[in-house]
Amino acid sequence: MRTTHPPGPGYHALRRGRISLPHHGYLVTTVCFRRQPFFADWPVASAVSRKLADPSLWRSALLQAWVLMPDHVHLLLELGDDESLGTLMRRVKAVTSRVAKDAGRAGNGATWMAGFHDRMIRDGINREAAARYIVANPARAGLVGSCRFYPFWDAVWV
Repeated sequence: MRTTHPPGPGYHALRRGRISLPHHGYLVTTVCFRRQPFFADWPVASAVSRKLADPSLWRSALLQAWVLMPDHVHLLLELGDDESLGTLMRRVKAVTSRVAKDAGRAGNGATWMAGFHDRMIRDGINREAAARYIVANPARAGLVGSCRFYPFWDAVWV
């Protein structure tokens, strides 16, 4: 998987002080290379969605909710014991990039931008409410009137 780093020295400073704790929840967002809408293509989005929904992709981590938007993905996950968040995301991005290319993703370059945005979910925060927020993204973006009509999402509470 070829990635490019965002411009500027501040990118690496954003990662400083962040920790990966097993059995803690994280909201994660990662965007497509140059915000290209690779997942606006139905076969590509379908293939990547099937891979995201495959529990073997996550190993000991638990994917609790996700939505695949045309140019990015939002994830709500709980880390397992075997990988840090950075290691997990590098692997997930590599696997989904391969799946997207096999499904006919346009272009020869990278699928994902380097890095990702994450926020640890603190104790007492309602993860189900966070999941509802994530899966409502297509409606907020005006892609559909209701998330019920958007095919590329899932949550363990459904």
